[in-house]
Amino acid sequence: MQYSPTPYPEGGGPGLREPRETEREGPEDTMGRSVRRILAVVGVAMFALVMVGQAAFAQQYPPPSTTTPPTTTTPPTTTTPPTTTTTPAPPPGNLTVPPTVVVGGEVAVSGTACGANQSVDILFNGVKVGTGTTDANGNFATSFTVPAGTAPGTYTVVAQNQICVLGASVTVTPAAAAALAFTGSSGTVPTLWVGVGLVALGAGLVFVARRRLSGARIG
Repeated sequence: MQYSPTPYPEGGGPGLREPRETEREGPEDTMGRSVRRILAVVGVAMFALVMVGQAAFAQQYPPPSTTTPPTTTTPPTTTTPPTTTTTPAPPPGNLTVPPTVVVGGEVAVSGTACGANQSVDILFNGVKVGTGTTDANGNFATSFTVPAGTAPGTYTVVAQNQICVLGASVTVTPAAAAALAFTGSSGTVPTLWVGVGLVALGAGLVFVARRRLSGARIG
C-alpha cells in the first residue's frame, strides 16, 4: 500500500490527516510474492541439505590417498664364483733296474711314489715275476730272477699297483758270453805280470853279460 502526503489546510496550522490509499494490490500480485518467498525458502533449505549431505559423504567416504609409495631399489646381487681347490699332483715315480743281466741272473728292482704301505706287482715281459711292499714314503725295493729260457734281448720291467705304474728296460745277455767276458778280464792280470817278469829277466841277463865282457878285457 502506498501513501501520499496531505497538504496542510489553508489558514490552519500544521496537522496530520489520515493517509489515503493510492493503489490496491491484486490477488495475483500477492500470490506471486508468496510463491517467490516459498521458492526462496525451499532453495535455501535445499542448498543447506546439499551442503550437509556433501559434508557427511566426505566424512564417511574420504577421497583415496594419492601418496606415492617410496620406491625400493634392490641392489644387484653379486654372485661369488665357487672356489676351486687344486690338489697338487704327486711327483712322478721312478723305477730303477740294472742295464744288463744274464739269463737266469737276479734283477734288483727299486721304485718310488707308489703309495705308503702298498703292495707292488713286478712284471717282466708282461708276466708277473715278483711283488714288493712300499714303506711310509711310497718307496720299495725287491728283486726277481730272469727265467732260464729267456732269449737274449731288451725287455721291459714294470712295477704297478692302484697308485703307480712304473717302467724300465733291461738287456738280457747269454750266460756263456758273460762267462767268457769274465775269464778274459781275469786272465789279463797274470799275463801282465809275466811280461814284467820277462822284461826284468832280460835286463838282468844283459847286465850280467856286460859284467863278464868287462872282466875279460881287464884280464
